[in-house]
Amino acid sequence: MTDVQPAELLNLQAPTSLQSKVLSTTTVWLQWTDPSIGSHQSAHDSRYYNVHYQAIQPFGKALSAVARDLHVILYNLAPATRYEFKVRTVKGTQTSTYSDTVTNRTYETGHIHVLFFFFTARLMSITFYILPLSFISLFPDI
Repeated sequence: MTDVQPAELLNLQAPTSLQSKVLSTTTVWLQWTDPSIGSHQSAHDSRYYNVHYQAIQPFGKALSAVARDLHVILYNLAPATRYEFKVRTVKGTQTSTYSDTVTNRTYETGHIHVLFFFFTARLMSITFYILPLSFISLFPDI
């Protein structure tokens, strides 16, 4: 069995600027920066990112996902639930410390409504913009 080595040997730093965006009642998008790979933010080695997340309201079990890029979409989350998220870099047997933790709450079930509808005949595409019910109050004439 191989021991995990300190991240300092590879200069693996904890990811920074972790951001979360709720996409639906069950989906959250995360994005971060990896200071270990410089300003180009493109890794061409075997590194990946371990994403740790857990429901905190109500409390749930710890879960994880693996991402090869600097972003990930987490699916099958519980509606109307607050989650905490953190990310660390892994390369071989070495890992960085975790990033700072961010929290966000998935939307409530039934509180998603179609707010805008556009049809573009020339492109033959239909685009729906779906926003939570709380945004409807911003447009009283709808």
